[in-house]
Parts: sequence; C-alpha cells; structure tokens
Amino acid sequence: ALLAKENQFLVDVFEAELPVAPRFLLGFSFSNALAHHRLSPGDRAATHHLARVLLRYPMALKPLLSTASSSANSGELKKLLRRPPFCDWEADVEDGGLLERLARLYAERSRRVWSAGENLAVLCEAAHIASRVYGEG
Repeated sequence: ALLAKENQFLVDVFEAELPVAPRFLLGFSFSNALAHHRLSPGDRAATHHLARVLLRYPMALKPLLSTASSSANSGELKKLLRRPPFCDWEADVEDGGLLERLARLYAERSRRVWSAGENLAVLCEAAHIASRVYGEG
C-alpha cells in the first residue's frame, strides 16, 4: 500500500474495528506511521507517532537502517544503535526471536519505501526521539 501511495487506506485500516488490532502487527505499525508522515509532511506529531512505534518495536530499527541505507554503518547510526532501547531490547522480549525475524522480513520487503531519502530521514529523527524518551522514562 505504501508503494502504491495508498496512505489514507493504511490509516483507515489501522483505525478500523477489526478482529485483530493492526497496531499489534509490527509491519503494519511502521507502515501506518509512515503513511501518517506522508499525509502530513513536517508534522511533528507524525514523527512522534513513528517514535512510539520504535519504542514498541525497538528490534526493527537495525534491520530497517541496514536494508534502507548504504550509510547504515556510519558512526552516527552505529552510536544510535548502541543506545537504549535499541541495544538492550532482548532483555524485555521473550518470544524466541519472532519479533526480530518479523522486523527483518518487514525491512527487506519495504526496502524501497524506507530507502527514500525523506523516509530514512524521518526514521532517524524518530529513532533519536525514541531514544531520548526512553532515557527520560
């Protein structure tokens, strides 16, 4: 849906009453956050929405950055990945690696979307916000 620029559709499905809440689906949560950003470019609330998703699924940042950016090994991004909650999420998640695997699959399948310059920039900005919020909590 993101590749087809069906941003409003993603938002509507996310907010719909369904048997399974989409907010509990890792890939859908990230896609919804990016759809909000695309519908309201420059809106700080959309960036903070993505930061909340990163706080819920911190294991997704590394695969998203790795698949989306050729500069994922830059010093700044490496430093970000060494900061909580992105460095120590395993202590809070006992799922046998399921969420990490889902994060890797989502990152690979959505590579074209997240590698776009503005999407990658908002991901990095949201990651900084998430790290700061986590540190304050």
